[in-house]
Amino acid sequence: MYRVTIRQSFDGEETVIHSNQANELKLLDAQVIQDVAAVDTFQFSIYPNNPGYNVIQYLQTFLRVTDTRKHRVIFDGRVFDMSEPLGEDGDLHKEIMAEDFLAVLHDSISDFKEFAGYTKTQLFRALIEMHNRQVEDYKQLKIGQVAFKDDSPVTYAFADDGRDTYDNITELLITPYGGELQVRHEADGLWVDCLPQISDHGNQKIELTKNLLQMTRKVDPSQLVTVLKPLGKAIDGSNSGSGSGGSSGSSSGYFDETGYWHEGSSGSGSGGYFDETGYWHESNGSSAPPSQENNDPQSEQRGIPRVTISTVNNGSPYLRDEAKIALYGVQIKSKSFDDEQDPAKLKQRGQEWLDSQETDVITTFQLNAVDLSLVDVDVDDLRNGWIYRTQVPVMHVDRDFRIVQQTIDLNDLSQTTIVIGDRIVGAESSNNSGRGTSLNNQLANQGAQLDSHSNEIDTLKKANEDLQKKYDDVVKRLGALEGSSS
Repeated sequence: MYRVTIRQSFDGEETVIHSNQANELKLLDAQVIQDVAAVDTFQFSIYPNNPGYNVIQYLQTFLRVTDTRKHRVIFDGRVFDMSEPLGEDGDLHKEIMAEDFLAVLHDSISDFKEFAGYTKTQLFRALIEMHNRQVEDYKQLKIGQVAFKDDSPVTYAFADDGRDTYDNITELLITPYGGELQVRHEADGLWVDCLPQISDHGNQKIELTKNLLQMTRKVDPSQLVTVLKPLGKAIDGSNSGSGSGGSSGSSSGYFDETGYWHEGSSGSGSGGYFDETGYWHESNGSSAPPSQENNDPQSEQRGIPRVTISTVNNGSPYLRDEAKIALYGVQIKSKSFDDEQDPAKLKQRGQEWLDSQETDVITTFQLNAVDLSLVDVDVDDLRNGWIYRTQVPVMHVDRDFRIVQQTIDLNDLSQTTIVIGDRIVGAESSNNSGRGTSLNNQLANQGAQLDSHSNEIDTLKKANEDLQKKYDDVVKRLGALEGSSS
C-alpha cells in the first residue's frame, strides 16, 4: 500500500527501500507524522540488508512516501536526523528522522528589515524573497496561493535577523494573524502556500459501529484567559514625544507612575523615572534618575516598559471577563500589540481580542478509525487537515471536525491514529458536557440512565468486535491483492 523511495539529489534517480508489495523489502517502525501547525516528519528504522542502508546521508538524501492505492504522495522531504544503535545481541540498525520540505525555511536567516504599511501578503512575499537570495536553487520557493483573512496593512513590523525565515514568518504573520503553510513539490520545483486554512471536506463519516475503533476526549484548559493585560509598543528611551521616553535626563517630558508619558516639565512632586529594571521611582520634580556609578554586571540588561492601558482604564492595566472569572477564577495572560502606541486604541484592540476568545477550554479527540476508502473507492480517504462528519452518540458528539494531526503507520494500519479538533467548548457546554438536561433531571433519571448505559455498552462491545473482524478481513484482502500483483 505504501512505497518509500530515496534519491541522492533533488531530481535524482529513485531507489525503493520499502515496497508496497508482499515481500521482505520493508522498513520497521515506519510512521509518517502530519500536523497542520508544524513541519511533517517521517521516522523509521532501516537494517543492513536494505539497499538504502549505506547510502542515506544527513540532509543530502531525499525521501518520498507514496500511497500507491491512491497514487498520492503523503510525505516528501529530506533526512534530518540519523543514529546507528548497536544492541547487546549484535542487532545493528539505523534510526532515521526525515522532515518535510517546508523545513528548508529553517535554512536561511532573514535580513533585518522594517515594514511599515505592508499588507500581510506583501510581507510574506518579502520574507520568501529574502530566503530565496540565500539558498541553493532547489530550496528556492515559488510563491503559490497566498491569502489572509484580513490583508490590511501592518502598522509596523520588522524581520529579526536573529531568527530564521520560518520563525520570522511564524512570529510576524502566522501567530498574530492566523494561517497555515505548506510546501508542494511540483514538476518545476518547490512551491509555498500560505492560506487561512489548507483544508477540504471529505465525504467519509467517522461513526461508532462503522469505522471508529477507539476514541479519547482530551480537554486542554491551558489557553484559558479570564484577565488580559494588553501590551503595546515598547517605549524607546532614546526617543522623545509620541508616547516614547526613557530614564535619560535629555528627555523633554516625564512618565507618571502609571507609565504614561507627559510632555514638558513634570511639576512639583508629580514626576519620576523608571530605572534600568523598569521600576518606577518618585523624584523631586525631575524625570531624571540620580547620577550614580553602577558596577553591577547585570546593568547592561535594561528592562524596557511597554505602553499599557492604565491611563484610559481607571488606572488598571488589566481587562477582566467577570463571567469567566466567576467560573474559573483569575487566569491572567498578556497579549502584545507591538505596533500600537495609543492607550485608547490598545484598550479597544485588547477588548476585541478578549471578546473573540469564545472558548473556555479546548477539546480534542484522539481516535483510531478504519479508513473505509480501503474497501470503497467512492469514499474519500482520511487526510490530515480535512474536515469530516463525526458521530459518536454515547459521547454526545455529532458535528464536523477537522483532522489536525495524523500518524500513519506504514506496516500496521490499526496503529494509524488521528486527532480531531480543536473544538471550542464554551462555559455552558463545558459545564454540562453537552447534555441538555438540568442537574435535577439528571439526578432524577440517574437510575434509568445507568440501566440504559449498561445495555448500550453491551451493544457497543459487540459492535466493536464485529468492526474489528471487518477490519482484519480488509487487511487480509489487501495482503492477498498485493501478493497477486507481485
